[in-house]
Amino acid sequence: MSIFLFSMLTRFTSRKLRPSLPPGPTPLPYIGSIISMLQNKPTFRWIHKMMDEMNTKILCIRLGSVHVIAVSDPKIALEFLKDTNGIFSSRPDSMSAYLTIGGYLDTAHAPMGGHWKKMKKILSLEILSVARHKWLLDKRDEEHDNILRKQDGGPGDEEIEHVDSLLTILGYNHAFCVTDYFPWLRWITDFDGHEKIIRKAILTARKYQDPLIDERIQQWKDGVRTKQDDLLDDLMLASSDNVSNNIEWAMAEMLNEPTILDKAVHELNFVVGKDRLVQESDLQNLNYIKACVKEAFRLHPVAPFNIPHVTTID
Repeated sequence: MSIFLFSMLTRFTSRKLRPSLPPGPTPLPYIGSIISMLQNKPTFRWIHKMMDEMNTKILCIRLGSVHVIAVSDPKIALEFLKDTNGIFSSRPDSMSAYLTIGGYLDTAHAPMGGHWKKMKKILSLEILSVARHKWLLDKRDEEHDNILRKQDGGPGDEEIEHVDSLLTILGYNHAFCVTDYFPWLRWITDFDGHEKIIRKAILTARKYQDPLIDERIQQWKDGVRTKQDDLLDDLMLASSDNVSNNIEWAMAEMLNEPTILDKAVHELNFVVGKDRLVQESDLQNLNYIKACVKEAFRLHPVAPFNIPHVTTID
């Protein structure tokens, strides 16, 4: 069973006596466990294996001068994400994130500071507000129909190339890259090949996305477009959607558990009936199906780690 891990990076700069760290492999001088990391790919399976062998839900691995803390227990993760969020809410410097977001210009990857506060305010007021959620209802319904509608012939070559590039970017975003822990090597050598792969994927993704964005900007400049129609008019953000992926995994898991599938079908028939499609307004009454979806996300997360956090104090 796969498990969702929350990772956090902590940089220690002084040699003062500190409380003991969580259990983990014995590091080598200066380089820490970087050699073991390179010998055990993918890294998340190596970390998961060590947590099982040490029978722990929190693990400390030193990579260079950075202590990486991996957490797989929800209660422990809440201590970092909620109870002490003010200390652990910033983001680490990462080569992959820097290239993907064009120098930390978004909200999710930006380190805490003036830009992060500005973007968070825009996100809260303009993108994730209740009013915006209601405004996009028709767009969401349209996208739901697109997901459920059968596409004759399947996706084309360009669509496959575009989606593959986005998934590559996602797979290498905040991956365990050597130059993240030895920053002086960055831009000098591509030790593990991450930089070349990410740059190629970004160029491919932008080949399809930039023309759409440029066209929209020109429409506003020329006065062709005078009112907001969708989120591209507010926030230009390249991302990939994992809705269809979650649907496939949820259905696969329920097909392996006929009793669970029967309960889900019974709830659908009782709440929605057989004469119409599910509407967004029905979701508040589909508690069992919502639980199945959450479990599918837990078993098959879109990435093995959450976006890493970094401490703002020692």
